[in-house]
Amino acid sequence: MVFATIMMLASWWIRTQQLCCALFQAVWAKLGSKRRLWERMRALFYDYALGSMRHLLEALLYGLKKPNPIFAVDSS
Repeated sequence: MVFATIMMLASWWIRTQQLCCALFQAVWAKLGSKRRLWERMRALFYDYALGSMRHLLEALLYGLKKPNPIFAVDSS
């Protein structure tokens, strides 16, 4: 029952985004298909700690600058 409720809430959320969120619609239009949109979202979740859904959508639409690695230097 809990799983079914969570799935219904997820479905409601995505439908609301599709109809009301201009940023979501722009990302969807840029990527061309829902499948590609979800694959890109999942890929960003693996590599980055994003603070909000808005940050995730902006990263998909505008790109995400990768941080430069920090190297420790041993001066001894």
